[in-house]
Parts: sequence; structure tokens; C-alpha cells
Amino acid sequence: MGNPAEHYETYGPQEWLAHAWSSLARGALSARHGFHVGQLANVASDGAPQVRTVVLRGVSSEARQLICHTDRRAGKCAELTARPRVAWHFYDARHKLQLRLHGDAEVHREGPLWTRRWQASSVGSRRCYLTVEAPGTPQARWDSGFPAALRDRRPEPDESEAGRQNFAVVVSVIDRLELLWLSAHGHRRLRFAWLPPGAAAGRWDGGWVTP
Repeated sequence: MGNPAEHYETYGPQEWLAHAWSSLARGALSARHGFHVGQLANVASDGAPQVRTVVLRGVSSEARQLICHTDRRAGKCAELTARPRVAWHFYDARHKLQLRLHGDAEVHREGPLWTRRWQASSVGSRRCYLTVEAPGTPQARWDSGFPAALRDRRPEPDESEAGRQNFAVVVSVIDRLELLWLSAHGHRRLRFAWLPPGAAAGRWDGGWVTP
């Protein structure tokens, strides 16, 4: 399979938009992809910006969704519930491709989507939700936070179910997307916005901007 970067110089706006979403989808599926890990930014209750590195767990171009998982006890869950506006950032160093996306996030603590995402999670991933204390709890000395019985091993499938009560899914619905490809022959930069409800709703609008 050829390097997709070999064709970037021939792409028009719609090809770039489709490539952005297909690259995100591949990132959610492969830990080796440059978009598997991204940065999720939001605004805290005190108005200060917050940014965290998260694993991209799911993508839907049709629904304009980016999905990640978190511990419902984490501070960002309360922050996103109060102020759902978020920004995502991804950079694929191999292909020199950057994506910046904006949208509104919703924290799912129950429901069909939440159940499906939990059931699809590996036992190793579920271990993250088994800490005794909430993420960010001060410690007198370093401690992994896991129960004594699980500090040196992965939980068995039935043991991992205890983490379900701490599991949450964050779904971001994207309404702005900006793409930058770095090239020695001239960078390519594009900006798109999802049109608001109205006669022209239901499509992305945008195109080239100066790099």
C-alpha cells in the first residue's frame, strides 16, 4: 500500500475532509496510528483552560462524533457537564498532518452506548477504573491506587466488572474542523464548519485558508 502523503498535493477540499475523517477512524482502531492519541481541551469551572491526552476510542463521520473513555470520578466529567464546549488536537508526525476540531461534549454514565463501550473494553483497560480513590486525590506517598489484590496483576474478567461503576464515555459532536499538512513545497491548510440548522443544513462548508 502506498504512502497516502504521495497524493496529498492532488487533494481538493472534499478529498481532504474525507481523508481527515478516515484518518481519525483508523486512529481509533490502531494504536500505531498517529491519531490514536490526541489532546482534549476544555474550560474548568474557574475559567482556566485544561488539556489532557486521551486515547481516541471511536469515530463516526456520519454523526460527526469523536469518542473517548474516562473515569466518571475525574474532574473533567463535572467540567464537561457544566461547560460542554471542547477542542481536540491530533498530529500525525509520519504524515506531517495536524487536525484541530471543536464541538460539544456529552458525558455518558449509563445507557446503550455506555454499555456497548464497556463490553467492548479489554480487561487491561478496565483495570484503570478499579482505583480505590478518584483520579486526582492527593497522596502522602506514591501509590498506584489499585486494590492490594490487583497491584501486581490484571484483574480476571469477573473482577474487572467492579470498574463499571466508575466508567464513563465522552462523546464529542464536532462542528468545526481545521486541517494543516506541512510540506516543503507549500503547506496546505483548510477550515470547515458544519452549517447550522436551516435551508442549507446537513453539510460541511469550507475550503482553503492561508497556511
